[in-house]
Amino acid sequence: MPCSSLPLGSAPYQNRARDLRAGTRPCGRRLASLVAWLAGFATLQAQENRESAETQRSSVSERFSVAEERSSVSWSRSANGGFRVCSTSYELAVEGSRVRFLTTTSSDAERPAPEITLRLAELRSGARGIALLAAPEIAPRDERVELDHGALIERWTPRSDEVEQDFVLATRPAGLGDLVVRLAVETELTLLPSETGLLWGTRDGKAQIAYGDLTVIDARGERLEQRTRFVDGKIELRVPEEFLARAAFPITLDPVIRGFSMRNGPIDDAHPDVAIDGVRDRFAATFRVGADIYFRAFTRAGALLAEIPVDTSAAQSVAPRIALARSTTPGLADRYLVVWTDVASGTTTNRIRGLLIDAAALAPIGAAFDIAAAGAAELHPDVGATEGSFLVVWDAQPAGSVFRQVRARTIAHASGARGPVLRLSPGSNAAQTPSVPQWVRSTSTGTNAWIAVYIGDGEVRASSIDTTGTLLQVDVPIGASAQGANSPDIAGNGIEFLAVWSTTTPAGMHAAFLRQSGTLQPVGAPFLLTSAEPGGRPWRDVFQPRVATDGVRYAYVYAEMNPGTFFDVYAGALVGGTVPLLFLEGRVPIASSPLYENMPAVAMEPAELSTEPARALIAYTVDNAGAPLGRADDIEAVIYDAGAPGSGVSSRSTACGGANAPTLSASGSAVLGTSVLFQLSVDPTALPVLLVGAEAPVPLPLCAAQASCALGLGAIYVWLPGSSQIAIGVPADPALLAASIAVQGLEIANAPLANGCGAPVLPIALRASDTLVLRPR
Repeated sequence: MPCSSLPLGSAPYQNRARDLRAGTRPCGRRLASLVAWLAGFATLQAQENRESAETQRSSVSERFSVAEERSSVSWSRSANGGFRVCSTSYELAVEGSRVRFLTTTSSDAERPAPEITLRLAELRSGARGIALLAAPEIAPRDERVELDHGALIERWTPRSDEVEQDFVLATRPAGLGDLVVRLAVETELTLLPSETGLLWGTRDGKAQIAYGDLTVIDARGERLEQRTRFVDGKIELRVPEEFLARAAFPITLDPVIRGFSMRNGPIDDAHPDVAIDGVRDRFAATFRVGADIYFRAFTRAGALLAEIPVDTSAAQSVAPRIALARSTTPGLADRYLVVWTDVASGTTTNRIRGLLIDAAALAPIGAAFDIAAAGAAELHPDVGATEGSFLVVWDAQPAGSVFRQVRARTIAHASGARGPVLRLSPGSNAAQTPSVPQWVRSTSTGTNAWIAVYIGDGEVRASSIDTTGTLLQVDVPIGASAQGANSPDIAGNGIEFLAVWSTTTPAGMHAAFLRQSGTLQPVGAPFLLTSAEPGGRPWRDVFQPRVATDGVRYAYVYAEMNPGTFFDVYAGALVGGTVPLLFLEGRVPIASSPLYENMPAVAMEPAELSTEPARALIAYTVDNAGAPLGRADDIEAVIYDAGAPGSGVSSRSTACGGANAPTLSASGSAVLGTSVLFQLSVDPTALPVLLVGAEAPVPLPLCAAQASCALGLGAIYVWLPGSSQIAIGVPADPALLAASIAVQGLEIANAPLANGCGAPVLPIALRASDTLVLRPR
């Protein structure tokens, strides 16, 4: 039965990330940002609240149809009361207690579409089984489909390229022991080895479905990460007893999509690089397969959309890199540019090649072309993008010269036209292994720029090029030569940048902030990042550091040699432009096993273009030397939450009314650039009131009759009588990471309310909810 065109879901609230301004003190920026946030919020919410009130008076189908033009997800009700949800890459059928997930995209037209059916089979608290309804109630709720099993709610939230499943347990289960949820599985796919979560598919990697590891979040935003396991033919989600004992209910069990295989075949795969297309909720990867270069595009959930052989000629092709440029030409799609080094068979000369790929159609545009022709031993290309153009950098050794030089060239997005070759380093030193940010903003002021970093005479140096391809500044020293610097990488938004590189003295990963504001300037001194990060291990041998940014936060990744002489991959996240450094988290294990995991790559999408701006994509090579069955090297990928754990919403006890107290809940995420929806539930005969403002240092008692009844706001910015829900957008401004905003609900009645406040202390009868505090992350 075909799906209807009635969509399920809508685009989240997003704000364009603000440029950081040089020379502004953090406290001043934070206050100005908070004032601007609240001032804009009051005006915006008045309008949104009026629209929300109109929406609530509509039927369910009318509320869904509001988002029709903004969503590629559609749904229809089955004849037996279930639901079918469709997108361009999957179908989801909810029938009774069974949920069938079918991936509809595959690179092999003759291969049956991979599918899996899940059914909630068991719920236990310790040794005690908890009864479930034989036939759960199925109903749409806002942007999801819910199955009410009695003891817990199972929710399926469709997005354009993936479906999120979670379970909500409203109250603490009786008895002692771990909480265990088990799901029966029906599929013809094979359970594959996976370092994160569970992975079903075929060995060639062309048909895969991933079920991620478990995140448990309580009502205060406390977060616990747990492995998802497959036990006796069932998926097992387990919440430890010690977490349940301290948790505030309700709790949510969220087995998110975490990892999947990018390439898993009989030939060695290596040198991955990745790019994210947040507009289409997909990403792309390029990598080397033996002596060839390939491109693959995936959904956010890891389903393969397309595979393109980029270079399968007789030449040896190595070191591919990729970037995505947005189109400024009406009717012209965004485009990827893949670049690589081509070594002609039987010769020692190299050239830099490129191939443009349509980001919408996922098809090559024309044939591969030369960016730097053979003749100067060109090596080590990298590519960055902006709106309307690419910048390619590489190093070359001209004939007769004893030094290598760093060079650059722009490639036009629309035509592929190549600009003049620029020399970024002087001919008097040995310069090599350049890197440029994967994207920078392009503005009409012309102040934004690329900064290329490279190794010159053993130290890190930098040059800047504006977004039109004009050379601005060359060979600015960044790091000291005594450190034995190598493998530099850089990320930035066109004004602020973070450069990283590995060092031998002292061993580890160094970093430095740079700014392009008229001139290229280092901000402060370089620092040993692997020592400064939370959980850092100084003096460890670190290799191949990489960094990416969404314009608000930086995600970095590196390979580290552990004491067992294997390589592991770690990641971390920090916010730029702050002194002292503001790390969100550090040394997060991405891949740690008795194998050689190395050559990491990382990508983030600009916050204003991404549906989940705090997420980063990390890819790395798994060297399977010594693994069973003589497996070839593979490439794995992981979605990393870039230092944004939990919901960002905590609770303070200010409620009164006992069992009849109004309840205030929050859904969504407080990640910069997204929004949080607050929903108030009150007695149907009472008037709901929502309050928004600053958190009170100490809650203010409302009346002596009910000691628990208190006001959790020290200052009220917005008073919304008659409103039961409010969406608070969080601008993509890193200065707001130190800010907070409080929300509380009241119910007001004409007659006295049981266990509430009223006469003679107050002129009205009211009861209060707990206060929820939003802290951007």
